[in-house]
Amino acid sequence: MAKVKSGHGRLIALFVLFVILAAIPLTVKISQEQQEIRQRAAYVIPTPAPRSSPPCFVPQAVLDKLKRSMNIISQNYGYGDVDQDGSITTKDALLILRYVAKATTLSPLQIEVADVDGAPNLLSYASNVTAVDSLLIQRYIARLPLPDGRYSFPVCPKPTPTPAPLISPWSVTPIPTN
Repeated sequence: MAKVKSGHGRLIALFVLFVILAAIPLTVKISQEQQEIRQRAAYVIPTPAPRSSPPCFVPQAVLDKLKRSMNIISQNYGYGDVDQDGSITTKDALLILRYVAKATTLSPLQIEVADVDGAPNLLSYASNVTAVDSLLIQRYIARLPLPDGRYSFPVCPKPTPTPAPLISPWSVTPIPTN
């Protein structure tokens, strides 16, 4: 009986050894595939964020107030375009965050276009620019709507719906019945 037990133990030991030896190449193969995936991921060039045009522009009344304090060349300054390159990008959001952290300064015009959560037609001040403005710009770039469903900034005026023309009941010609 003792020989049967030792033979049974040898059989189990051989089985365990076989399983271990079979698992080693499988583990090596899986780790090689993971390394290849990591190497391919390291060489992937991220696509740049889409460039968005400003949803609305600084009103003329606000530009007139700013003209008194600085030399304004153009008339089209879009809200959210803080670096004034003509489009809204993550660079604009980053510039606002750097301003909030006091790592950079902004001109009065840049402060006006950076305050995207401000009130329309009112001149913005330095204290009005916060990290919320940066967040709203990032949401606009990501095409996430405002709570009211618009793809815009709170500072942009809401479009007024054009009322449908009223048709008087007397202008409708009756359909003849046979």
